[in-house]
Amino acid sequence: MIIEKDFQIDKYVSTYPVMERHEGIRLDQFIGEFFPSFSRQFIKKNIAEGAVVISSPQHQRPHPHRASTKIHLGERITMTIHKSDHNDNYFRGQKIELQDTEIVYEDDDIIVISKPPFMAAHPTGRHLFFCATVVLEHMLGHKVYSCHRLDRETSGVLVLGKNPKAASLLSQAFEENLNKKCYFFIANKELDNDFPFTATEKLGRNETGPIDSLERLMMITYPQNSRHGKWAETKYQLLWEDDGYVLGLAFPKTGRQHQIRVHAAYHGIPLLGDKVYHGGMDMFCRLKDDIAYEDEYDLIQIPRHALHALALNVPYKGYRKTFQSKIPDDLKDWIAINLELDFDSIERKITKFLRSEFESLSLT
Repeated sequence: MIIEKDFQIDKYVSTYPVMERHEGIRLDQFIGEFFPSFSRQFIKKNIAEGAVVISSPQHQRPHPHRASTKIHLGERITMTIHKSDHNDNYFRGQKIELQDTEIVYEDDDIIVISKPPFMAAHPTGRHLFFCATVVLEHMLGHKVYSCHRLDRETSGVLVLGKNPKAASLLSQAFEENLNKKCYFFIANKELDNDFPFTATEKLGRNETGPIDSLERLMMITYPQNSRHGKWAETKYQLLWEDDGYVLGLAFPKTGRQHQIRVHAAYHGIPLLGDKVYHGGMDMFCRLKDDIAYEDEYDLIQIPRHALHALALNVPYKGYRKTFQSKIPDDLKDWIAINLELDFDSIERKITKFLRSEFESLSLT
């Protein structure tokens, strides 16, 4: 439960009530419950620097407090988190420079951006500042509303509502699978596939790992006739391939978590840069902390998985509207350095496939 919160471009302020179950516990334990992704050291540092205030309707306790300070029923805990280097991302010891946000479309009701990699769709966990909603609210001067989400490392088309009504209508369209989505990807080629092909394996969480283990965050495939997992369907089109790599488009019919990446890995084309489904959870943790082995950096090659939400076709104000973004520079640069191909021909193929997939759509 949260009483109030305030996201700003350089700080986040939130207030939580002390409930009966919290009576007499340590202050750092209380904060850790609401910020489980923050280290205990980070929480203690914030407390010591006076970023945590304990108050009640009658009084405010003098601060700074200690991590071991006991809290009591009826009090309110306000924590201020300032933007700092704990949000930075690194690869091979080098800080990853964040890219600018590009506006693809805007009217009175919605704003569509090409989300850069490493931007969260909205604040979550320790990612509180480089988030689409926070950046756009700062840019526009008013609240915006999420309609759908993209993984933090995935770049591309993201739609946000400027008012609750517009956001609700578009969110409903996503929930009912009324949208058509197209993703550009670069993959490692481990198996031959006859393109186009459609992956229909069901997806579900890994239930075999120890309780509370990171392995349980992974999605795994199940046969279509399995009682486990949920229906998922992804169509893959080929743009280019050689002995080592595949460039392609993915058209997910469903919207399961990590769907494109899991289906691709299952069919022998794990995405370039995919720390989890090409590397594994142990490698993911080492890469996340920038302590991976050299051969793991060589395997992954790039700091993020090579997946870009290229185009989105949505029902909007009585019509179907397509929003499209350019393939980002980090992926184009990797292609230019590592592959011998004519990128203009790739873009012509993309146009052809998008026309084939999107122009046949009509409102029902």
